[in-house]
Amino acid sequence: MDEDTLPTGELVPVAGGNFDFRRLRGIEDGLKNVGYDHDLKIAKGYDHPFVLNTETPQITLISQESGRQLEIETDQRVAVLYSGNYLEESINLSGGVASKINLGVCLETQDYPDALNVSGFHVEIYSPERIYKSKNEWKFSAKNNFN
Repeated sequence: MDEDTLPTGELVPVAGGNFDFRRLRGIEDGLKNVGYDHDLKIAKGYDHPFVLNTETPQITLISQESGRQLEIETDQRVAVLYSGNYLEESINLSGGVASKINLGVCLETQDYPDALNVSGFHVEIYSPERIYKSKNEWKFSAKNNFN
């Protein structure tokens, strides 16, 4: 991404860095490096598109604290991981929890962001005759005594 957090079109390998989620690891591990990792610093956390593979499930989120698990399968090419980088800190949430930056996570399944303006990205043009459709499957489960 550039300094305005817009995609540049460069597909960067994720191996070994803060963006490597090919194996199970905590999102907060990367967030610890917001001040040091250039791409995380620009966005104040994760707000980045990830090109998905064709294996299923393509996305798995697990809460180590509760054992809750979410698996997502999609026909979309990309998922944007957003880590609540601009949450206001003055909002009271349920249970008396105060909101803060990086408190939540959002996954946006989609095509390449800003593809019309980025050389090298696959572009789809939609119209009333060519309607945008996507398929997403969300599977929720919970495990007791999760380790």
